[in-house]
Amino acid sequence: MVIADMPRLLAAVVRKAVEVEQDMVIVAQVQTPDALVEAVARPVDVIVTAVTGEELAPHYRAALFGNQGIPVVAISADGNSIDVYGR
Repeated sequence: MVIADMPRLLAAVVRKAVEVEQDMVIVAQVQTPDALVEAVARPVDVIVTAVTGEELAPHYRAALFGNQGIPVVAISADGNSIDVYGR
């Protein structure tokens, strides 16, 4: 799992949730599109990010619809909704 472009407090909540799961691991936490590209160059099962608008940013759409087809979990910045994108 890669945590990407997420406010510190929300990232901490995600980290705590993942820590208790034995079959999940965070392989990177990134804040920029370039760092995301670098992080997903190795095998990644899912990207978890925070969103403020209605659509995924282009770099998340590229990861989702690219060769690897990495699913994206988008948590609203206020934490009130979660959208899961996969193909």
